[in-house]
Amino acid sequence: MQLLEAVHDVDGLERLRFHFAASDRISRGSASRALTRRCRSFAEHVHLPLQSGSDRILKAMHRTYTAEKYLRLVDQLRAARDGYCLTTDVIVGFPGETETITKKHALWWSRCRFDNAFVFRYSPRT
Repeated sequence: MQLLEAVHDVDGLERLRFHFAASDRISRGSASRALTRRCRSFAEHVHLPLQSGSDRILKAMHRTYTAEKYLRLVDQLRAARDGYCLTTDVIVGFPGETETITKKHALWWSRCRFDNAFVFRYSPRT
């Protein structure tokens, strides 16, 4: 919160964008909501990487959030400020993910009403 306030006060700064790692720290609390509403430099865009809509796959990816926690965060962000543009990253084909799981994820993703999604095929790394 203090960092956002300090950055907002930088002269000449016209736009700030949020890129979260599925943390609800920015969106929770009335002070955070008030800050994002009154600071005109905050772009009405939040990039919130999802990665997967399956708790099993998220756990295998070593993510610390669940699909439901992510959905609650989306709801909090939308409640914090009208008109947020919400984008995300999704990985498909993670080891152990089946076509059936991917289809279920697609239905789950639709609940988030993303404005744009960057969908990537899983690629192993060394």
